[in-house]
Amino acid sequence: MLAKQCLFGLYSFKPMIVSPEIVEAAKRNGRRLNQYVPSLGRRISTDEVVDLLAESTSPAAQRGARALLRIMRDTRWHVVAAVHTSEADSTRHLTIEARKTRYHLRLDGRGCIFDITVMDGDNVERPAGNRPWVRPGSI
Repeated sequence: MLAKQCLFGLYSFKPMIVSPEIVEAAKRNGRRLNQYVPSLGRRISTDEVVDLLAESTSPAAQRGARALLRIMRDTRWHVVAAVHTSEADSTRHLTIEARKTRYHLRLDGRGCIFDITVMDGDNVERPAGNRPWVRPGSI
């Protein structure tokens, strides 16, 4: 198994299999505004977000990443905020918006996506259908 680069380091899990056509269409639909957060000194482009979803997503979040990539393939989307934390969410994440829905791509210490969440009022929804720290089928 090859080590791949995340935003902040290497990981050793296999990248998910996703159609190159989906990846290219998702990149085309991303609005080309580089989002910059001055306090973090960090920029991220829409192409980098698509690559992160396609190549740097842990197995627990891959189902949600595939679903999100299909949405990004079919509609215009943009980066709302580059890698950041907030009072409400102390886990490093980046936020994108597609179809008037905001997705939080939650990052582990290496900068790989380990969870994808959507806030619906006070409820947290996960496109992957499972919490990343719970073994699938255990609930």
